[in-house]
Amino acid sequence: MKTQKITSNIIGKIAVLSLLFFFIGMTTTFAQSERGKQMRNKNATPAEKAERKSQKWKTEFSLNDTQTAQLKTALLTRITATDAIKNEGKSPEKRAKRKAIMTEFDTQIKRIFTAEQYAAYQKKKEEKKEKMKENRGKGKGKGKHKHHDNDDNDDDDDDF
Repeated sequence: MKTQKITSNIIGKIAVLSLLFFFIGMTTTFAQSERGKQMRNKNATPAEKAERKSQKWKTEFSLNDTQTAQLKTALLTRITATDAIKNEGKSPEKRAKRKAIMTEFDTQIKRIFTAEQYAAYQKKKEEKKEKMKENRGKGKGKGKHKHHDNDDNDDDDDDF
């Protein structure tokens, strides 16, 4: 009788510990998968980033194959150009270059998309801008930078 009680007590403790380790493992796995996604995006080549984003936008904006190919080229040009100025600090020149790159990209998007697709693109762009304004100063940045000047960063796949 006493051995049964001890055995059932041990089994109960093992079950509780197993559940605890299971939940710790799941939490760790989730955190690592999120971090892995961030690192995969950060280590992706400009061509990989352009491919991933063009496929995402193909679905989001209902693009045909021709539009998707043109978009991929425009994205690759933009990503390559922004990567080239990424390490220039926070100078007014960098901001001007980035703005020029984004203006040119927007012009290309306007040529590639239909009027309806471009309107949806503009709406999504405005929503992102508003979300960034709301999050500014709330600790939801990417770490060392509290604000991002016209951040259309391709290191993450969270932008539209």
